[in-house]
Amino acid sequence: MSEIEAVNNYLAIQHLRFADRVSYSINFLAEVKNALILPLLIQPLVENSFTHGLQDKKIDGFIIITIDLCDEKKNFLISIKDNGCGIPEEKFEAIRKEFEKIETNE
Repeated sequence: MSEIEAVNNYLAIQHLRFADRVSYSINFLAEVKNALILPLLIQPLVENSFTHGLQDKKIDGFIIITIDLCDEKKNFLISIKDNGCGIPEEKFEAIRKEFEKIETNE
């Protein structure tokens, strides 16, 4: 099973679970449907959207996955967007500061 099929199956299951509260789409902006994508590259990020963003959403939740080629080397650009609650500003700042520490230690 390809990564895209696995993600699509996961989303179908979540759609059954959440019923009309959450919808989703997977958009291919280039011919990448048959491309090889590492297993479990996308699915954990999609799962994160449900766990941290859409779990408490009562209506009109959505996840949009977009897959495109980003250059002539045939690298992918994979975007996962949702309209969940987002991350609290304080937590985001703490994470950003941790990344800055890592970057300056390299």
